[in-house]
Amino acid sequence: MPNRPTPSALRKLSGSNLHRLNRNEARFAKLESLIPPTFLDDLGKEEFNRVGPELVRNGLLTKVSLMAFVAYCSSVSEMIHAENDVRENGLVLEQVLFNKEGVPIGTKRVKNPAVTVRNEARRQARNHMIEFGMTPASATGVKADVPDSSRASSFEDFLESPDVSEESDVDRLN
Repeated sequence: MPNRPTPSALRKLSGSNLHRLNRNEARFAKLESLIPPTFLDDLGKEEFNRVGPELVRNGLLTKVSLMAFVAYCSSVSEMIHAENDVRENGLVLEQVLFNKEGVPIGTKRVKNPAVTVRNEARRQARNHMIEFGMTPASATGVKADVPDSSRASSFEDFLESPDVSEESDVDRLN
């Protein structure tokens, strides 16, 4: 299977293969705000606020790619919830067996369904991370602009910028 084409934003950040930039690649509008959508739970919003500003700063998050990023945040949240369930209840659960009359006759050990949920959420999160150049392998060639060390950027600084509104771009779709 051939490799997927590398988005121009990642090529520009890496500084290599600039001669291979797709000059006809779609250019999408930058985000007007970076506010997590209301349907994300607290863990998803925490990931949104942790990673989102970095992706925006590096030009990797646009209005069009926002939903893919929200899906990543949702996958991370699902993974954490499932991991907590596995830690609390274990990898294997005891399932009660019943006879035809509904009387318990014993137990059997079964895989905790949260293990499957966790593994699928990990797979989905990893796939989204690769798309945004967030894994060590997918980021090997990416060299982002280093911010001025005299003033660390923060999400609060970003929120105070004049182009940030109180409504999420995702929530505007509803």
